[in-house]
Amino acid sequence: MSEQEKDQPSVQQPQDPGENWEQEQEPVDEQAAEHDAMMEEYLSNLRSVHKGEIRTATVVAIVNDSVLVNLGDKSEGVAPLSEFRTTKGAVTIKIGDQLPVQVISRDADTGQIQVSHKVARGQVAQAQLQEAAKTKTPVKGTITKAVKSGMIVDCGVDCFMPASQIDARRVENLESWIGQEVEVLVLEYNQSRGRAVVSRRALIDAQREQKLQDTMKSLNVGDVVEGTVKAVLGFGAFVDLNGVEAIIPREEVSWDKTASPGDYLRQGNKVQAKVMRLNAETGKITLSRKQLTPNPWETVPQRFAKGTIVNGEVTGLTKFGAFVRLEEGLTGLIHATDLSWSSQPANPQEFLKEGDTVQAAVLDFDLERQRLSLGLKQISEDPWVEAEKRYPKSSKIKGVISGLSKFGAFVRLEDNIEGLIHQQDFTWDKNPPAPNEFLKVGQEVEAIVLKTDRSSRRISLGIKQLTPSPLQSFASRHRKGEAIDAKVISIIDSGAFMELEPGVEGFMPVAQISEQKIKTPADAVKVGETLRVKITNLDVKANRIALSRKAFLTEEERANVSTYLKSEESGKGGINLGELLQNISLPPQK
Repeated sequence: MSEQEKDQPSVQQPQDPGENWEQEQEPVDEQAAEHDAMMEEYLSNLRSVHKGEIRTATVVAIVNDSVLVNLGDKSEGVAPLSEFRTTKGAVTIKIGDQLPVQVISRDADTGQIQVSHKVARGQVAQAQLQEAAKTKTPVKGTITKAVKSGMIVDCGVDCFMPASQIDARRVENLESWIGQEVEVLVLEYNQSRGRAVVSRRALIDAQREQKLQDTMKSLNVGDVVEGTVKAVLGFGAFVDLNGVEAIIPREEVSWDKTASPGDYLRQGNKVQAKVMRLNAETGKITLSRKQLTPNPWETVPQRFAKGTIVNGEVTGLTKFGAFVRLEEGLTGLIHATDLSWSSQPANPQEFLKEGDTVQAAVLDFDLERQRLSLGLKQISEDPWVEAEKRYPKSSKIKGVISGLSKFGAFVRLEDNIEGLIHQQDFTWDKNPPAPNEFLKVGQEVEAIVLKTDRSSRRISLGIKQLTPSPLQSFASRHRKGEAIDAKVISIIDSGAFMELEPGVEGFMPVAQISEQKIKTPADAVKVGETLRVKITNLDVKANRIALSRKAFLTEEERANVSTYLKSEESGKGGINLGELLQNISLPPQK
């Protein structure tokens, strides 16, 4: 008995009644004769089963580790249950199943027939694989194992499927495919060794190519189709049209030029689109989602006139403003300068965030460039409309320093209203201090409104104007025509600047320096010299004081002459011209 026969489970066979025929002494009745005939028929059937024969058998019982099958003609065989277990140990058959088996052997003593489904399946599979390789007919199999660079597929016999042939796209986790039933094409069959190389990808490609050809024939440019989004990328989206791949380019996803495909398409979602191009040579199908709806920009003038209040969603923020989508394909921009009525540049992120629903006013639109300007501040009243009334010239205000610059300080008077104190309006000093040395951010200050200009949205303020200027103080104590001492502080070709008192300066033209004709001021005066001069003009509004040495000398001469003529000496022997001249102050001779 072979080792294989020993391993097969023993199935008790009915005893052959013919074995004790000679010992039978009693006559056989009719019932016994019928029984003997049936046994003879059974044994005859057993003798008709030949080794190596392949039969279709029916599972009649599963006992322990054995499967009892009916071979037909009342013949029975036994197969090992291990042939019907999966890699995980699950039994794949049940009573009543029909399957091919091959007769392996028959026990001469018991008549038990050993069969194998695995061997029979392999014999059948070899023929099927050989035929499938010739006819390019797909066969089914189950992936049983992952090996280096591929998978083992049980197609009746073990076949090899390279990793590159598993799917249309690269498979990273081979283990995840174990246990899956697949349909494959036979790429190569070695009859002598009974081995085959199979490919699932080749079958997918062939099926896809056939589907593509069928789809290309059934479609026309302009048709509206429905598909499933397979992938969304930066340049567009791939759509599955019943197994055929088409593409929606980025520019055909939406009328909104700033939108990305992911804004409107999601993997796995259904999408309707219009067929734009069919390329039979490349098999490329180009679709358009946006062409199913009218271009929204064509009706902008009718729907979004200037001043219209609209609602939209903030889709993006930049340093220069916020993008707001009013509807699909129609996005406007709120510029940073139109976020707030404040004179200071606004930071969009301080006012809005992506996803906000915002109300804005239409300011302008450009159909050719497809641009829509919106304003957030324009939906509220312009505070500058009343600013001129609330902050008239010369009015006194209080505010908080909100910022400093090289040229001055900003003062917040109220929300969205700020004024500017220029450096030159800090103090009456000729050289005022730097802003950061004179004021601090957050400091409360009092100032005078110098000018309010609604058109430029500026309010000029001054701190020094809270007190009289040195010139105003001087003017309150002196008058035009008064003689005063003044110090020469600088000389120019047209005259000399003179200090009357700290912070108060006047100008003496060259023609007013001397009674005599001089070419330049330096011919008659020098810096640092103190002279008696006459105030010939005192204009506080124009911030101007005009001085004259010549006028003072002329008036002094007249006064001296008048005084002498009225004196007692003038009646005693006439006028002494020498003495008269001695009393007249003359400019020094150069």
